[in-house]
Amino acid sequence: MKIAVYYSLPPGGAKRSLRDQVRGLLQLGHEVSVWHPPHGDDAEPRIGALAPTRIVPVDDEAPPWWSDGRAAGLRSPRGAIKRALEQARAVAQAMNADQPDVHLVATDQVFGSPPVGRFLTRPSVLYLQEPHRWLYEANPELPWLAAPPDAPLPRKLLDLVRIARRSARARFEVDNAAAFGTLLVNSRFSCETVSRVYGLASSVCYLGVDTDVFRRTGAEREHMVAGVGNLVRQKHARALVEAAARVPAPPPRVEWVAASVDEVYEREVRQLAASAGLELVLHRRASDERLVDVLNRARAIVYTPRLEPFGLVPLEANACGAPVIGIAEGGVRETVLHEINGLLVDDLEEDLSRAMARLLKDPDLAARLGAEGERVVHERWTLTEANARLAAHLRAAADGSTKPQPRTWGE
Repeated sequence: MKIAVYYSLPPGGAKRSLRDQVRGLLQLGHEVSVWHPPHGDDAEPRIGALAPTRIVPVDDEAPPWWSDGRAAGLRSPRGAIKRALEQARAVAQAMNADQPDVHLVATDQVFGSPPVGRFLTRPSVLYLQEPHRWLYEANPELPWLAAPPDAPLPRKLLDLVRIARRSARARFEVDNAAAFGTLLVNSRFSCETVSRVYGLASSVCYLGVDTDVFRRTGAEREHMVAGVGNLVRQKHARALVEAAARVPAPPPRVEWVAASVDEVYEREVRQLAASAGLELVLHRRASDERLVDVLNRARAIVYTPRLEPFGLVPLEANACGAPVIGIAEGGVRETVLHEINGLLVDDLEEDLSRAMARLLKDPDLAARLGAEGERVVHERWTLTEANARLAAHLRAAADGSTKPQPRTWGE
């Protein structure tokens, strides 16, 4: 097949997954071209180096109207949406002229579901990692809530305007998603989320782990726990530090591997670690090699994001022989099997600390969970199987046939 791939993603797990998908499609013998906006591939992981790449110009003079907090909701979304549609139309015209068999479009870092699907004339597939979560989740408060009953009238009027603006933003995102011929998601949890917030049907196409990259190196496990993800509030690095501080002496060293860092939040986390007497090591803009090194040295990987749509990091940790401690919610429940390849806990406070202490105190248990996790990855979550699943969905979309039948593990 001739496949055109479009993305606008920051460094992180979603971009790493797309890179693996592009590489896998090329290995399967498909012809792939890559399209992305300027500066979209100037940091690891790189995708443009894998296939012919075309840079898509964008109008980035003004930030999106929803990007700077509550006050942004007072500005009309019309201008931003109009610019986005104009850019999407131009991108789609160029991609259509290339006459691919199918378009594969990734989650958009600004819109969640990107508008380019509205203008694609060839079969199109959106691989949606997740909807734009801030519109649909309490973080810390649901953005659709009206002002409290005792709020002053000006506050109530402002909130009415904000809610109207957000509803326009949500309508734009839902219509973008509905424009694609096929909608793929990364987990059953994500499938339910898309049904709940978009009202659209989707198919689960599980991701996989590159076991040539993520593997045991023979490094010795240390009295250390690690977190992985952008160092931002949504990843809850504070919870990891707070839980580590409760572990009976000697406290573990904490390492965090980040593709990007919120400087304000970093200072907050460092101050917390210092006040608790914990050693905190932050790996900024870390390469795959650095990530693999940490995953091989950690006694356990502590995965603290809430309502994570899938949870690729736990599988990458398992591939390196590390057990995972995760929150029993979201897609993590599909990748972490309690007492098999890790431990699931109910909250980020006492339960997390107890699970951490348990694995630090019992290296044999940690080793057993890690070994079983490695086996599970090679049995269920290989990149080869994942890319074969994706290719089957793309073929079905290109042919206009029914979606491929799901395979059971081990087939």
